[in-house]
Amino acid sequence: MFNFRFLTILLLPFFFVFGQIKVELRSHGVPVTLNQWYAQPNGDSIYLNEFKFYLAVPSDSLVLVDLAEQASLHLPYFSLDDETVLLRIGMDSVMNTCGRLDGPYDPLLGMYWAWNTGYTQLKCKGIACRAGKQYPFEYHLGGYRSPHATNVQQWVRLKEGQLLIIHLERFLSNLPVQTQPKIMLPGPMAHQLFLKFTEGMQ
Repeated sequence: MFNFRFLTILLLPFFFVFGQIKVELRSHGVPVTLNQWYAQPNGDSIYLNEFKFYLAVPSDSLVLVDLAEQASLHLPYFSLDDETVLLRIGMDSVMNTCGRLDGPYDPLLGMYWAWNTGYTQLKCKGIACRAGKQYPFEYHLGGYRSPHATNVQQWVRLKEGQLLIIHLERFLSNLPVQTQPKIMLPGPMAHQLFLKFTEGMQ
């Protein structure tokens, strides 16, 4: 039987432009790194000690972006022409159920839940300081089953050499640290928070 997948791999270099693009997370214009406090306009402060999430490119390659690993902020991409970079936010249901356990799918990376819930799309852990009181929080946002699927079928388009800037203002300001400081399973709030994260990429 003819192997069409093999043919696709052979032809990819002739149809796509290969390269890299850098990811940068910002809060109110300030680049975000781990283990630092970031003041918010309303007087609150946010401290992150873990932040990682998945991005995909059109070849169905998956990348785990981890603020603790600077190398992961430099993404491979495939461009359909000399200018347009294509990236997709999160993992779709096919990726969640493909059965792979290597590379970015490796459970040792701490992003895999179980067969029926799939992967954590975004993991965020830290401390919020509100009105002088500190609230530790931990959010594992994921799930690929309707109606609370957290993968977003949205392509991010950039020109070569541009940064992929992710603005975290809406995401961080909507963290329910006082009422729900921990989310570890798919559900309405996990879905809502993930959408707030994707709004920062538009």
